[in-house]
Amino acid sequence: MACGTAALHWMAAGFGYEITGSDVLDAYGALADAAVATGMECDELNKRLRAQFADFPGHSFVATVLAHHWAV
Repeated sequence: MACGTAALHWMAAGFGYEITGSDVLDAYGALADAAVATGMECDELNKRLRAQFADFPGHSFVATVLAHHWAV
């Protein structure tokens, strides 16, 4: 899970070359699979990610791409 979380973090921070929505969704998918494998519910994962990206100043591309996954 740490790798997936780090990947999304660094994408949101602007690192990477021409990051696309597909890249974000691939990282999220792998992270969600890892979370479920450890017994975490997807709702808990999404709650943690919302909190993580709430701290990013301004507009976060990652948060925008994942917004529909976070809908309650």
